[in-house]
Amino acid sequence: VEELAGRPATELREIGWEGCTHPDDLQRLAAGADIDTLDHFEPVEYRILRPDGAIRWVRSSGALLRDQDDAIIGLVGTAADVTAIHEAHDRLRESEARNRAIVETAAEGIVSVDDNGTIVEFNAAAERMFGHASDDVIGTATIFGLFAPSDSERLAGYFAEYQAGAAPRLVGRGSTEITGQRRDGSFVPI
Repeated sequence: VEELAGRPATELREIGWEGCTHPDDLQRLAAGADIDTLDHFEPVEYRILRPDGAIRWVRSSGALLRDQDDAIIGLVGTAADVTAIHEAHDRLRESEARNRAIVETAAEGIVSVDDNGTIVEFNAAAERMFGHASDDVIGTATIFGLFAPSDSERLAGYFAEYQAGAAPRLVGRGSTEITGQRRDGSFVPI
């Protein structure tokens, strides 16, 4: 705990957890159960401020120690530094936001699907190309419904082969023109 908090044990005993806990987390942590009725506490995450100004994320849990008269005589617990996990989540959120911005502003129609062919991403250019609102297709429609019937069947076959372990037939193979079908039934070359 000394290494995590950047303070010697004597100072930690003197200032208590409140003295090194980030002010934005104090109220949330203090709103927990009454310490006299709490036998153990589930893992909780909060930030601590180190003397050098660094902020570390901590995950801790513990249990009260009581004597024969049920008086509290101490606390036993664990505290783990989970800063790297929080930093990784922050980087992932930033990366996802950048990717969303790129996809949404791309001039080309971008449609992403899951393992079943269900549409999970449909950018503004795809909306213009196919005439469908993204809210109408994401999570409910499959990619195969965006193509002319003859191409839809062929692509569904390629997709099934790919799911079974075959190499992709279209991706990474140069350009292949297929025919998309707009919401109004008209066709568009892709």
